[in-house]
Amino acid sequence: MDGFLLAYKEKGISSNRLVQEVKKSLSLKKVGHLGTLDPMAEGLVILAINRATRFSSFFLESDKSYIAGITFGAKTDTDDAMGQIIESSEIIPKEKRYQ
Repeated sequence: MDGFLLAYKEKGISSNRLVQEVKKSLSLKKVGHLGTLDPMAEGLVILAINRATRFSSFFLESDKSYIAGITFGAKTDTDDAMGQIIESSEIIPKEKRYQ
């Protein structure tokens, strides 16, 4: 099998772990991702399989887009979304435009 596979990566695992799981479960020789997602992120990861891995560099240099969510007013013990909220505030930053 050669080609590309779209795989959904859930929160909490690395892109590399997803690659290893797909490689093992489908008994593939070579699998690589065409862009990594942070372990806290979820979404589609494009995987190159066997001979298609030769084309990885073309995709790694291409533009990508992401959708992100932000929660204002919460501070966690880890300074990221994975931690426990230790402080909260109702103050929301006001929009300010810079020229």
